[in-house]
Amino acid sequence: MKHPFSTRLAAVQHYLSGKATLRETARQFGVSKSPLTRWIRAFRRQGEAGLEHHLSRTYTPEFRLCVVQYMMANRCSAADAAAHFTIPNETLVQNWMKRYREGGKEALNPSKTGPAMPKDKYEHDSKPFSEMTHAELEKELEYLRAENAYLKKRKALREEKALREQQKKPE
Repeated sequence: MKHPFSTRLAAVQHYLSGKATLRETARQFGVSKSPLTRWIRAFRRQGEAGLEHHLSRTYTPEFRLCVVQYMMANRCSAADAAAHFTIPNETLVQNWMKRYREGGKEALNPSKTGPAMPKDKYEHDSKPFSEMTHAELEKELEYLRAENAYLKKRKALREEKALREQQKKPE
């Protein structure tokens, strides 16, 4: 959920004034502690400009690699690297580092998301089953089993991802 600039600024100023704890401030402004902590960090590093909404920006694989290498060379956190390179969201940097560790610099290339199984690659015979040969029926059965396994796996992965995201959400 996006919060207006005025809400973010008011929440940060309220917390920094010492009037309330992080939890109390988060509750008062109707946000969780995690984004409030990010806002405070951004405000401390960049002032009010750190709280402004940024348009979606695409980063090149070379830039991503540069950020990751900077983090490793300087042994700094994702938040520090994000501040150094004026990247508004440190989570991006964390994801780049994770992808780099798992797959090297090739993993920093933008990935195409979508179904792994190409649609309509298999030509379904339009003739009824009763007219198909035994070999054609076996081929159809093999295709349908593979498609079914793929759909089950995709469903399981989506459910697993949703569960992980639900568990990450603070109270």
